[in-house]
Amino acid sequence: MARQLKGAVKVDGLADAIVGALQDYTTEVEEKLQKVELTTAKEGVSELKNGGGYKERTGSYTKGWAQKKQGRGRVIYNRTDYQLTHLLEFGHATRNGGRTRAFPHIKPVDNHVAELLVQKTREVLS
Repeated sequence: MARQLKGAVKVDGLADAIVGALQDYTTEVEEKLQKVELTTAKEGVSELKNGGGYKERTGSYTKGWAQKKQGRGRVIYNRTDYQLTHLLEFGHATRNGGRTRAFPHIKPVDNHVAELLVQKTREVLS
């Protein structure tokens, strides 16, 4: 939706025309980047919903993954069992003094989503 300059532009209006064109370009880029963020976040959520190497009792943990807009970006989070994310990702101490096994399932998705976001951003901006 870039503004098209019609006819001759007076020197006095040149600055306004340039500013208007830059504002249109900025708005267009921001809209495209928001779409890229949304699709990338949704892909990350679907990867986390596929589950990790852990055995789940109820299925509530994997169903709880969601994404939301926070500030100028997107956040992927677990809305139902957020307390388990750290315990499953890193393991935890048990009552009898031992430790449970860690199931790193968030960090690999985080790395993949970050790479995907960079790749899609480059595609949109080129």
